[in-house]
Amino acid sequence: MKSRWVIGATLAVALLAGSLAWRAGAAIQKGEDKKATRQDDKTEKPRAAGRAGKGEEAAIRKQDEAFSAAFNKGDLEGLMALWTQDAEFIREDGKVVRGRAAIRDMLAGSLKRSKGHQHSIEMRTLRFIKPDVALEEASVSLKAPDGTVETGPYATVWVKQGGKWLLSSVRDLPDQPAAADEGKAATYPHLKQLSWMVGEWTDKKGEVTVSCKWAPNQSFIVQEFTVRRPGAREVSVLQRIGWDAVRQQLRSWVFDSRGGYSVGSWQREGNTWIVASEGSLPDGRTGTANNRYRFINNDTFTWSSHDREVDEQPMPDVDVTYIRKKPDNR
Repeated sequence: MKSRWVIGATLAVALLAGSLAWRAGAAIQKGEDKKATRQDDKTEKPRAAGRAGKGEEAAIRKQDEAFSAAFNKGDLEGLMALWTQDAEFIREDGKVVRGRAAIRDMLAGSLKRSKGHQHSIEMRTLRFIKPDVALEEASVSLKAPDGTVETGPYATVWVKQGGKWLLSSVRDLPDQPAAADEGKAATYPHLKQLSWMVGEWTDKKGEVTVSCKWAPNQSFIVQEFTVRRPGAREVSVLQRIGWDAVRQQLRSWVFDSRGGYSVGSWQREGNTWIVASEGSLPDGRTGTANNRYRFINNDTFTWSSHDREVDEQPMPDVDVTYIRKKPDNR
């Protein structure tokens, strides 16, 4: 679920048949080893694979609900209560987060980044490999305060320990494009959280205008800033925002008409996108800044640039409010 936990069927089956199936097999073997040590003659009547009582399915559904409830309350301890001691989380790129300490750090970061979001889970399938081991395929959704929704499929191995169903292994599965996303770039699902930016904007003084549009196939968001101030040369700035699949984050590349450029790494916190920016001026000096885009409503956002430095010398902060231009004002 990428950071969403933390927010083709053939491929999904292949993934399940890989590490998750191995994990389920390990859980089964562990249970069998424990059984072998019992010194009584009682035997448990086996159940057919893929079937279990309705009560067990209901119990797992309740655990899904408990996860979402804890996430929405920012309850880290409540989230951790749902994992086994040797649990693992496998990202879509194959990287493994293993053990409660590492999973705790992952979830803590996710709660911080997703404050104000609403988390929900929709179960798709549930198979009982044996009475105390189950495989679930589901989708998770994160609804942001501005109404945008991110969704993603995942697969889980549940094991029953001490009478409770706990998460043993969770793995992200590749996103399946929604019907509305057909024909769009693979990066679009990551960029659509910024779709509110698209349009024509101006600052309150009318000195800065912003034209924001999608690149072909919704592969990037392209912003063009034009700065016109009395007694100063007009400056234009081009910014291209895209998804870095290697770093698993939004990034931006900025070029201005004076020859300067910068690169930014984005991180979302609720309705605010924080951009750590560093670049070069035309004269060779270097600069850094922390920029913030804050969504206010569909017709207003603020942009600020703080902690600005040029060659390690502090520069004044900048704060601007932008208003969407009405069609008759364009």
